[in-house]
Amino acid sequence: MSPAPAARPASPRDSRSLAGSSPLVFLAVFLPALALYIATVAPSLPTGDSGELITAAATLGVAHPPGYPLYVWVGRLWLALLPWGSAALKLNLMSSVAGALAAGLVALAVRRLSQSALAGLAAGWLLAVSAPQWNNSIVAEVFAPNAALAAAGLLAFVTLLGHSQPLKPLPHGARRNAPPA
Repeated sequence: MSPAPAARPASPRDSRSLAGSSPLVFLAVFLPALALYIATVAPSLPTGDSGELITAAATLGVAHPPGYPLYVWVGRLWLALLPWGSAALKLNLMSSVAGALAAGLVALAVRRLSQSALAGLAAGWLLAVSAPQWNNSIVAEVFAPNAALAAAGLLAFVTLLGHSQPLKPLPHGARRNAPPA
């Protein structure tokens, strides 16, 4: 009987070795961002358009143009699913979840594109603590859910790109897809 072949060591470019760390990268960004946003979430009605958006979601009404129908529908579902708290707090928390989701999805996209868990973590954490992202993730506004949708689109694009190797910098003066000289 011949000995079993030696297992091939996983190379950094092996897609199976990459897939194993992706959920960890996502969770390592999503969970701390969510904790940060929940710790600083507005407990009641924030200023700006939040009151109008909360009212529209609670009554299935129409917010000012363009109306934000997706936000209103998802907000209404969110209000029905959370059994505690005021409508304002519930929708502020929806923004917190959406903001943390955006940061986690950006981390995944950068992880897949660069094949570096550290780059993914850095990108996700930097997004999570950036002032615009943080400010919009603690109040009922359309920006955090929009960021989550944009991050999902970015991740889908990177996944479809299917890079098996990280992008390498070009030599000085070179251009990608430059016409032959």
